[in-house]
Amino acid sequence: MPDVDAEFVRRCIDELERRNEGDEVKRVYERECCGTPEDEAGQRKGVIGALLEARDRNALYFIVRALLLQLISSVVFLLALAFLVTINFIQAIFLGMFIFTVSLALSRLLDAQLHMATRMIIAYLESHEGLRSAILRYF
Repeated sequence: MPDVDAEFVRRCIDELERRNEGDEVKRVYERECCGTPEDEAGQRKGVIGALLEARDRNALYFIVRALLLQLISSVVFLLALAFLVTINFIQAIFLGMFIFTVSLALSRLLDAQLHMATRMIIAYLESHEGLRSAILRYF
């Protein structure tokens, strides 16, 4: 049975490294492992810690990216409202469809910039653990 556990540990680490989170996984794995590399409990604890860290990182990425996309949509809405000055119900329906389409197109066109901005925000949140945990807890 120890061979199965060791194989599971290797597969989990390989999967996380394949998802471009290799450096983060190695850092968490080394921090969480308590004992020798042959110690099964230490390996399991390291893998679980790395998996939890990767899950939190992915959730934070999703939350921050959604926030950035909401900001893009709100800017488009304010520009459209400034152009139209007043709107009625029918215009609001068409404006909503227009804003959704434009923000979707902008998110595709600015994908590289959004990805870079999201990574910068996540790097900032890494040094502010309280803010990071509050975002993960409440959003």
